Amino acid sequence: MKLLAFFFAVSWTVDVFAFTPLVSPLRLQSRQIRSPYVTMAAEKLETVSKKEFLAMLAEKSGKPKTEIEEVLNLALETIVDTVSSGKKASFVGFGSFEPRDRAARAGRNPKTGEVLQIAATKTVGFIASKNFKESVKSGGE
Repeated sequence: MKLLAFFFAVSWTVDVFAFTPLVSPLRLQSRQIRSPYVTMAAEKLETVSKKEFLAMLAEKSGKPKTEIEEVLNLALETIVDTVSSGKKASFVGFGSFEPRDRAARAGRNPKTGEVLQIAATKTVGFIASKNFKESVKSGGE
């Protein structure tokens, strides 16, 4: 994908013996290569805060906000504890939270271009259920 994007990002001239780029490949910066997926991530989404989320739950359930907040905090804490202990937390019809290992890899300092070694780490991953994906795809209808 990057090679293809590089090919279209660089203007080519015809030399008698070879094709040579007008822009050196070493000078082409990664931010000049745009993926079609970047525009989707760049759009600003409306965020529902925890306070607003609690108000929506309280309205739907008819329970007091304090009770809903207590249960939500307990549920989130339990998910964090479960995944932190190396287990998968799965909710049928919603999705699964699981611990993931991210391998060590080479990276670059964006200011200096210096190659750095990024250490291996653990992170959390979420896999949405089929129902969740379909709901998002259809716009929640």
